Order: sequence, then C-alpha cells, then structure tokens
Amino acid sequence: MACQLNELEECLNGEQLLRALDNLPNNIQEIYDRIIKSLSKGEKPTSGKPKIIRILQFLLYSERSLTVEELVDAIAIRLDCATPFDPKDRMPQPKEIALHCSSLAKLVVSTRSSKKITELHLAHYTVREYLPSARCPYADDLEESTARASIAITCMSYIRRMELAMDPDAYERLGLALDRPSDRIYPGAYGLLSYMEVEVAYPLLSYGSTQLM
Repeated sequence: MACQLNELEECLNGEQLLRALDNLPNNIQEIYDRIIKSLSKGEKPTSGKPKIIRILQFLLYSERSLTVEELVDAIAIRLDCATPFDPKDRMPQPKEIALHCSSLAKLVVSTRSSKKITELHLAHYTVREYLPSARCPYADDLEESTARASIAITCMSYIRRMELAMDPDAYERLGLALDRPSDRIYPGAYGLLSYMEVEVAYPLLSYGSTQLM
C-alpha cells in the first residue's frame, strides 16, 4: 500500500531500510493503527485531535462527498466560543486539509454543476470499516450516533453565524453585496443575500442546512 511505501521511502540508508522492512505491519488493521498513532504524535494540544475527529466524522457519515472548502469551514468551527465561526480561522490552503488525515483520506477531483471541485474521500473501504471499530483509538467519537450528533451541532453552529445576515451593518464586515430583500435562500431567513453570495462566503451552508431538516 501507498502508506507502506511512504514509510520505506523515508529511510535514509540501508540499515534504516532493513529495520523498516522488519517492522512492516502484518495486516491492514496494523497499518491503520500506525497511521492513527502517527497522527496522535503530530497533534497540537489545542487543535489536532478535535479537527482530525471532525473530518473523519464527516467523511464517514455524510450522505454526499464534501469539498475541501466545506471541510475547511467544518474544522474552523469552535463550539466553545461565543462566535463559533470566524472566516479568519480557515486554513489558507484548503487542499492541505488532507494532511490532517495522512493516508486515511485522499483528494479527488470531481465535477458538480459543470464546475470542477476537489473533494476529500476516505482512502479505501477498509478505512471506513476500521475507524468505528473497537480497535481504533477514536472509535467512541466515530460511533455513528455520536458522530451524527456532532455533525448536526457543528452545522447548527455554522448556520447561526448567518444570523449576521439579519444585521445590515454586517455586510461591510463580511464583504458581501446587498441584494433585494425578496431574494431568500431558505424561507424566513437570510433574506438580504443572494444564493450565489452565500455559497461563496459560506461553502458549508448548503450541506449544513440539510443536516437540520
């Protein structure tokens, strides 16, 4: 597998290569154990594990594939803050979100509404089987009911950010253009923003709204 080859490619000399060959995992589960362990080693205390878990929750249980921009917004949400989402917290390079998951996920170029997009997918069906299993250290957070509840709370926090759309003074801060009050995205809310403006400013909004229905 690619993750095993990557491990061998990092060897700088024959001695390291022989040691790496001796220590290669015996099965796919051991490979994923090592990837999770390496992710844990690389975690930053303030951000690492929660972001990794949130990405994996979305990848495991979302009804459709998510773009890197949607996932960047998902992990930028801070549930413990009065303002859960601030665009300034976004990763500057969306495609680098794949680095949070190492070999567990891969970037896939696709087409949606005649537009090329980049999505993040789980790397293999065995990853989908492994992550919620008792063997995975993140299994409790990746159990289906727990993960779906987390996704719903994340999406709700994100959509609450759109309450700013009801404040005329918010437009200048958000850099969004005013539109006719009759241009609504969803009945009874967001009446001053066109759909295109909202989609550009808040990539996760369309997906997030479907999780709260």
